Amino acid sequence: MLTPKENYLQMLRGEIPEYIPSGFEPYSDFLWVDDFATPAFAPRGFAFNPWGVRFVGSRDLGNGALPEPGRFILKDITKWRDVIKNPDIRNVDFEAYYKKDVEGKDRKNIAIVALGGDYFQTLVSFMGFEEAMLAMVEEPDEVIALNEYLSEYNLEVLSRKFDIVKPDVYMIADDCAAARTPFFSPE
Repeated sequence: MLTPKENYLQMLRGEIPEYIPSGFEPYSDFLWVDDFATPAFAPRGFAFNPWGVRFVGSRDLGNGALPEPGRFILKDITKWRDVIKNPDIRNVDFEAYYKKDVEGKDRKNIAIVALGGDYFQTLVSFMGFEEAMLAMVEEPDEVIALNEYLSEYNLEVLSRKFDIVKPDVYMIADDCAAARTPFFSPE
């Protein structure tokens, strides 16, 4: 019989697991360690990401955070260099931020999953869904340039996170589409 961690990792490798991993306490097979840049929750009703995007939460959604509708910081993708500035993280106490997530966890039975670099969601948080999609079609080089710039920040955060968390899995946490449910039909 596989441990919960082995079962989860087997599934990620595309092999048939003994059961479908849940991720829900107290029967968790894996633990997601957040990506630092995108607020997952807004327990006070709002939270900000490091670029100043306001996220709002709803008690009805367990305080899950989403970018505040209609309040976007980037109107024109060609102007991103004037608007988007990577945060200075030289003085961030990553040890305190991440250690609490993994301390005391049973690393033999729970896979630690580091999330990060959600490029599409970040673009959507800057511009809104429709404008982000249009930017990807109309100005793909600018979107790529922005993502490369964001990568400088993401790589530094991930480097610090990996040193502390020592994850079993790294996952880009983008809810962009799936093989059976793309944003637009292939036709």
